[in-house]
Amino acid sequence: MAKKAPRPAMMANYYEKLTKIFLMSGNALYHAAAWGKYYSVVTSMGGKTDEELSKLAGQVLVSALAVPVGLTHEDHDELKGKNARLTALLNLTKVPTRAGLLKDALSRDVLKLSPPPIKALYNILEVTFDPLTLCKSIAPLLLSLSTTSDPDSPYAPYLTLLQRALLSRLLSQLSQVYTTITLSSLLSLAEPLRAAGVPGAYDDAQIEGYIMGCARRGELSIRVDHKSGSITFVDDAFEDTDGASTSEKGVQPTMAELVRTRLSKIATCLHTSLERLDREEKRARGENKEEVEEKQRQKFAALVAAAENERKALQIRRALVARRRELLSELSVRKEKEETSRRAEISRREKEEEIKRMREEIRRKELERAKKELESIRIDEAKKYAQSLVDKGILKPNDVDKLDTIDTEGLIVIQVQQLEKEKKELSERLRIAHKRVDHIERAYRKEERPLLVKDYEIQQRIDRETHETIQRARRESARAAHEEDMAAKLRLARMMEDYRARREAIVAKKAAEFAKKKEAAHKKIEEEKAKRRNAVLKAREEERLRLEKEEKLRREKEEEEARIIAEHAAEEERKRAEAEAAAAAAEAAKREAEEKAAAVRKERETERAAAAEQARLRLQREEEAEARARARQTDKNQPIRAPVPARANGSDNVWRRAAPATPLSRSESPAAGAPPPRFGNASAAGGWREREAARKAGNGPAPSRTISTASPRPGASAREEPKKDEDGFQPAKYRPRQLRG
Repeated sequence: MAKKAPRPAMMANYYEKLTKIFLMSGNALYHAAAWGKYYSVVTSMGGKTDEELSKLAGQVLVSALAVPVGLTHEDHDELKGKNARLTALLNLTKVPTRAGLLKDALSRDVLKLSPPPIKALYNILEVTFDPLTLCKSIAPLLLSLSTTSDPDSPYAPYLTLLQRALLSRLLSQLSQVYTTITLSSLLSLAEPLRAAGVPGAYDDAQIEGYIMGCARRGELSIRVDHKSGSITFVDDAFEDTDGASTSEKGVQPTMAELVRTRLSKIATCLHTSLERLDREEKRARGENKEEVEEKQRQKFAALVAAAENERKALQIRRALVARRRELLSELSVRKEKEETSRRAEISRREKEEEIKRMREEIRRKELERAKKELESIRIDEAKKYAQSLVDKGILKPNDVDKLDTIDTEGLIVIQVQQLEKEKKELSERLRIAHKRVDHIERAYRKEERPLLVKDYEIQQRIDRETHETIQRARRESARAAHEEDMAAKLRLARMMEDYRARREAIVAKKAAEFAKKKEAAHKKIEEEKAKRRNAVLKAREEERLRLEKEEKLRREKEEEEARIIAEHAAEEERKRAEAEAAAAAAEAAKREAEEKAAAVRKERETERAAAAEQARLRLQREEEAEARARARQTDKNQPIRAPVPARANGSDNVWRRAAPATPLSRSESPAAGAPPPRFGNASAAGGWREREAARKAGNGPAPSRTISTASPRPGASAREEPKKDEDGFQPAKYRPRQLRG
């Protein structure tokens, strides 16, 4: 699918951006080319007022005039590639030139639409030729362009470029008038620009540097002699000027042009002389009148042919003009539609932009209101936090009024700083108190060191006395406890016999109870065993019965399934037998129908054969009748000839008409266009006269007439039977009228 062409508005925006890029880069040539493309797109779109078109046309013409006079391309491959890329950016087929840009601008009526100062600038730079007053004439125009009252004047960025173009024009015109000029004279010619106060006017050093740059780039063929302070314009007779292109025609030819056109001028002069001599010779010799008339006729015929060709060409041009008018009318209608759609699109965009702007305004106001609310909330929180700091004693009451510009975070920072300060003060006080306590403790220990020995001795003595007292009390208590235990033993020994008797009675009683309980438990265990045994046997019997029942049900189910399968198989067999019987019956019916159809076809074939035989006999009779009629007609038309004696049936006195030399027979391949024979050889057995004569001579019956049918076509006897359809009917075919029954 072909790529969709961009819209004109998009292309106009693209070229406008390129003009700004080339202007900032200082490329005057491609800047002017971009303005030319932008102007062509804008004028094709339409929709601009006369003032806007005048302003745009002036900018296009000024940008083209700002291109310096001289070479517009370089010979280096790198620069060629760069120019090719820039040309492709502007969608041009070749590298633009100053002359081409001016010519294109003039063809678009740019000069007519431009403001008066721009027109005057064009006339001075491109029309007039006065190098001595060129700068003086153009200085007021440049000053007016730089001091225009319009703050958005588009001509101010071109002052530097216009001065470069002015210097290149001045040097180009001086090179056509002078061969050598002093550098001081050249500077004096450019002095009016500085005298008029043109912004950015070149001084002497800048002018000399520009001249050297032109000489280095090859824009001008000059040599500068700094010793004598002169500039020499080189006019080489054998210079190759194919690569150079200037935008103005010289007032006098250069040496290179004279050398290049010398041979062509000599050839033109010699050709003119030879034509004049040849004409004089013909006039002196005199030509024949007939030859002159013949030549005149030839010339007249050539003129008539040329006039005819011209007339045809004129008709073609008229048709082309009419077609162009139709295309222009269609184009104008299309442009009107595009303009209408463009205006509708512009109005729609303006409405959308207005709606978007209102939405942005509402959103901006909402954001401002939200910011104000957040700011008020922040201030209130800061005040509350400051009051809490005052309540805690971190801030003083008179310091709250000084914190208008500090938010909550700033107050938190102040609080943290105050806490850090208090922490440092507390740690410092603790350090001082610790040091004081340490010194006091050291003093205490120093004082108590001599008293510790005495205290240790006193403590040892007290500990020894305490130990002895404790040991003495422990021995006395142990002795008293032993005596009490021995007294209790004597008391208990008297009741040992009673204890043993009571113990034996209790053990015997408990043993009898244990034996009873053991017997009861044994009985209970046996009972539980019997119950468990019975339960297990009962469960096993139930499980056996359940399994037998399930097995019986499974067998019954399998038998039922086998019965159903057998019934289905029997049903399938019955259906298959019925289907085979039905198929056999259908086959028999079909065979019987085919036999009936064959009998019907055979009967019809017999009828058709009988009808064909009758038709053949009838046709044969008709052919014999026609043959007899033609024979009678022939006998009437032929003169009476003497009969030729001939012997028939072995009799010498039988006279009959002579038969033709060649018997009539049907040709194997009849000639084209000849009608096929319709009767057999009627003269093979002679005419009725011959038969009558033979009867009288022999007194016998007349010989039987032999009817010979027309010889059949080769292969007719073996002709194939016509194809028949399935029902035995033969397709209908066309028959001649004679063959129809």
